[in-house]
Amino acid sequence: ARYSKTPSSISSRPSDVTLTVYDVTGRRIRELKRGMLSAGSHAVQWDGRDLAGHRVSSGTYICRLRTGRGEVKSIKMSMLK
Repeated sequence: ARYSKTPSSISSRPSDVTLTVYDVTGRRIRELKRGMLSAGSHAVQWDGRDLAGHRVSSGTYICRLRTGRGEVKSIKMSMLK
């Protein structure tokens, strides 16, 4: 599986964040990050596994970043095997 990049820019102040991967039907696949992050850019890699540790199928996934201030950013990712 190929690692995928995720939404990475946080507002100008530290924020509580949740970074979650969903499939195209909206089913939650895996939570990648939960907690406080400093302001600025961050890199997170997803290894293509779900909550149970199983490899997901090739296809399109959505990565959504939510902050405690109500900011939401999403990107589409393609999982290639």
